[in-house]
Amino acid sequence: MTIIEALIGRGERKVVGLDVAAPKRPIAGASYQRGDVCDYAGLVAALKYAKAEVVFLTVAIIRYYERLPWQYAASHDINVTGTENVVRACVECGVAVLVQTSTSNVCVSEGLVSMEMDESSRLIDASNSPNHYGWTKVQAERIVLQAHETRLPGGHGALQTAAVRPCSAIFGPQDNFITQKWLDAGAAQLILPEPKIDYVYVENVCYAHLLTERALLAERGQSGGEVGGQAFCISNGEPLIANEYYSAVQYFYQQATSRPFAVVYLPRNLMVLLAHVVEVIQRVTKRQLSGEIALLTPAMFAVARCSYGFSYDKARQLLGYSPLYTVDEAVQRTVHLWHMQKEEKNDKPSKTP
Repeated sequence: MTIIEALIGRGERKVVGLDVAAPKRPIAGASYQRGDVCDYAGLVAALKYAKAEVVFLTVAIIRYYERLPWQYAASHDINVTGTENVVRACVECGVAVLVQTSTSNVCVSEGLVSMEMDESSRLIDASNSPNHYGWTKVQAERIVLQAHETRLPGGHGALQTAAVRPCSAIFGPQDNFITQKWLDAGAAQLILPEPKIDYVYVENVCYAHLLTERALLAERGQSGGEVGGQAFCISNGEPLIANEYYSAVQYFYQQATSRPFAVVYLPRNLMVLLAHVVEVIQRVTKRQLSGEIALLTPAMFAVARCSYGFSYDKARQLLGYSPLYTVDEAVQRTVHLWHMQKEEKNDKPSKTP
């Protein structure tokens, strides 16, 4: 949604969003189609309808909490097969540029992480991936980057591709997981407050996508480009422990609402025990549990206990990227926009039967 808003804001006259569900908040100036990346014919029809020149592939199923063999298929279908379908459809429809949203999780596994990671860091594989999400995103990123310079039909040049790796926890208004759910609750619950990671603001990530698009368009038709076929780590460059991040959320929440915001520490050993119980139940029954408890698994802990940080030097040098907002500025903006939306919702008159 943030990319669509940015495209409309810069004056694009035809922006089409494709998703399996209708948008929660339609944006004036953009149109929407329902579609599924697993439906190749539907993708081709959507691209032809849009007469697409540029595609931003932001689709992913983010099941960082799954690692059991029977759970793999869903992540592969969307993250891998879906990406293959998008690339094929882009080539068939003569799309000029494809920018993929990857993830820093393509490098994240215990024993591989450090506070000095970048695009040269080793990618995980099927043997050391802590979950199906990371490994399927490795495959997806490779598909996109290997498609760079694929010839388009009708002598219309070649497809230009690149991948943007947000590093690592994307936050912002309506992020659903990192910030919004805790703002709605008026309290944050932490199990592992000590690990240090990059918290990157969604508008900074969006900015990196647009810079990548610009660079790929500029390189089109040229030989020896530096951006095409490359991945770019995008961070705020300010790794924080969870305590520091949620202290900022707490401060700006209290400033905006004049109400207290609690940070609650859940019993770690009990949560780890419950995570193993959840996995045993799912392993035996081969059925996914529902609700919040389904997120509590050993696979989740395998990522959550890692500390790591990513440099955005490559993006700075080749794309001209630097964060538009610091973490503090971004948290303040996130809380402010959340609070404004709450106030607007409360001010709306209730509908009469």
